[in-house]
Amino acid sequence: MINTGQKITSAGGSTNIQSGNDTTITTNIFYEKLEVMKKLVVKYHEEKKAGTDSPFLGYIKKLEHYSTAVDAMVSDLSSKLTDGGFENDIDWALQFKENYAKLLEENKFSLASQHIHVFLLAKVIVLFNQFIVDGIRSKMPKQETKQLLVKKVIEPIEELVGGDDNVLELYSDDINGMIYFLTGNCHLKWV
Repeated sequence: MINTGQKITSAGGSTNIQSGNDTTITTNIFYEKLEVMKKLVVKYHEEKKAGTDSPFLGYIKKLEHYSTAVDAMVSDLSSKLTDGGFENDIDWALQFKENYAKLLEENKFSLASQHIHVFLLAKVIVLFNQFIVDGIRSKMPKQETKQLLVKKVIEPIEELVGGDDNVLELYSDDINGMIYFLTGNCHLKWV
C-alpha cells in the first residue's frame, strides 16, 4: 500500500478523506437499507411500465407469514393492547390496522409492491424489537413508549419511503397500521 499522506476517517454514514494539504473531501455512504429500498422502487417502476401485474396467485412467502398469526394463543388486537396497558389506543389502532390490511389487498397483484411491503414490515419488526420491547417490559411510562415508537420505528420507516420514491404512498398512519397489523398477527408483543 502506498502512503499518500491521506487520513481517512469514517463516522455515521460518511467518510472523510483528509489529504496532506488540509483539504477535506466528504463522501456520503448510503445505508444499505436505502439502497435496498431504491432497488425495490426501481423494480416497482419497471413492473408498472411493463404492465406485468399478474393474476393473484397468493402472497410471497414472507408476506404470507406476516399476514398470518404466529401464536397458537391468538387474541385480538384489543386484548393485546389492553394487556400492555395501551387500551386508550384501541379505537385508532384498529382503524389503522384495518386500513393497512386494505392497502395490502390493493397491492396484492404487484410482486414489486409485495416485496416493498415485506421489506418495510421486516424493518418494523426489527426496530420494534430492538428499541421498544425492553421499554414495554420494564414498564416505561406509556407516553415515553409512544415517543420512542415514533422516534425509533415510525420516523426511520418514513425516511425509507419518503420523498419522490414513495411509490406506494405510505404515510405515518400507514406505518402505524403496519405496527398494529403485525401486533394483531402476534409478530409484535406489547407485554
